[in-house]
Amino acid sequence: MLVGEGGDMLVMNLPPWLRWPECRCGVIDWSMIHGICQPHATMVAGLLFGVGWWVWADSVVYGTSVLNERFNPVTLLPGIVATFAIIIMNLIGRDDVSSETYNDDAALCRSRTFLFMTYLASLGAIGGSVAILLAAKQREEHLWVGASGVIQCVSILGSGMLTWFFHSAEQSNYGYSYM
Repeated sequence: MLVGEGGDMLVMNLPPWLRWPECRCGVIDWSMIHGICQPHATMVAGLLFGVGWWVWADSVVYGTSVLNERFNPVTLLPGIVATFAIIIMNLIGRDDVSSETYNDDAALCRSRTFLFMTYLASLGAIGGSVAILLAAKQREEHLWVGASGVIQCVSILGSGMLTWFFHSAEQSNYGYSYM
């Protein structure tokens, strides 16, 4: 940005996806931020999901080949639970959990209950991966397998939240609202 005459800020010719929305009187235009981020949200979510599973697979290969540790299938469980949680989370759209959409209280309650259960499963996946990390620390083993489980769960759940937030609205062109 350049400062013009009288202290005015002049914005360079930037592409629309690089321009930050103007903030007037402390109010931020969230719909504009949503519109800027939405085209890129699916790509970022996919990258986060892939990085999560790649970090876990890297730690398992490192542990079995370099450290000569035995593969423990329990380290796989938090990632699977987190993956199923984001699948179920993305089956429920944001419009399904708002009280303005339905006149049917049972459908609203059912959608909110499913979403709450996915949050509980997500927290359970993070808790399980932290428990695996703490168990490795107590046994004085190499911590990379445990730490990679935590990184995996956080990145998988972050990708699910990105997808749910940016692509489950009714007005979205991309869909992802299946329930």
